[in-house]
Amino acid sequence: MKQINNSALLRSLIVKHDIGRMFSIDLLPYAILVQYDANELICRAGERPGSIILLLEGELIASFVTKSGQEHCELHYHSPNILGLVAAMWNQTAINDVKTMTPCLCISLPVEKCEALLREDVVFLNFACRYLADHIRTISSRFEPLPTRLARFILNESRDGLFSYNLTLCSEILGTSQRHLFRVLRDFCDQGILRRKTKGVYEILDPARLGQQ
Repeated sequence: MKQINNSALLRSLIVKHDIGRMFSIDLLPYAILVQYDANELICRAGERPGSIILLLEGELIASFVTKSGQEHCELHYHSPNILGLVAAMWNQTAINDVKTMTPCLCISLPVEKCEALLREDVVFLNFACRYLADHIRTISSRFEPLPTRLARFILNESRDGLFSYNLTLCSEILGTSQRHLFRVLRDFCDQGILRRKTKGVYEILDPARLGQQ
């Protein structure tokens, strides 16, 4: 982790990413701009994070180790995003390890410096409620059939009509076996929804039908 001491850059990033819509307080006296390398641990499960993290650029992944010692990927975070609301604000331990997948640029808000203000910031509390409600909906979607979850995942992770996500990681995030995942991908191809271009790369032929799965 590298701290970037550049108040002008910090101010411009707050404006660029519209961070102000989440708060009514002025963040500048409390915000710390930090940069992480790829594969760097931000938070460890069981620890109490002292800061709320605003992900401005890059991608993160949350994971935990099962009783059998295997790492299970829980969530994949794209920028912009926010992490540590519950753990930091209400002094709870983190339930997942969080590490970077790519180089990441973040704003760290040390709760000990602005906790009292945040607890009385109606704009922030409304945002936190909406964010946590959406988070719960994301978690509950795991009870949907795999074709539905995979179709949504493909649409979210595709770029320029191509889906080239790491399929091992995809199966872990969706909580299924690679064999089951490949079976559903073949079904999508047989239905003319996807077309396999090369190993691990699929072209979306019919996004409308994919969204109806």
